[in-house]
Amino acid sequence: MFFIDVAFRHIKLAIEIDGRLYHNDSEVFESDRWCQNLLILDGWCVLRFTYSMIDERPAEVIAMVCEALEMLGAA
Repeated sequence: MFFIDVAFRHIKLAIEIDGRLYHNDSEVFESDRWCQNLLILDGWCVLRFTYSMIDERPAEVIAMVCEALEMLGAA
C-alpha cells in the first residue's frame, strides 16, 4: 500500500513532500519510486518538493502547483 502526501483524486495530481531524514531509509526511498512509477502508469501527474523548496521558495512551489492544476483542467 502507498500513501500520497497530497492527492487531488478527481484530476490525478499527486504532490509528494520529500524529507531527507524520512527518505534517508533505503526501503522508504525504494517504495517512493515504486509508488511514483505506478501513479504515472495510471495517468497521474506527480510533483515532488522538498521542505527547503517549500520553506525557501514558496511562491515558486505554489506557482508550479497552480500550473499543474491548470494543465489538468482544474483551474
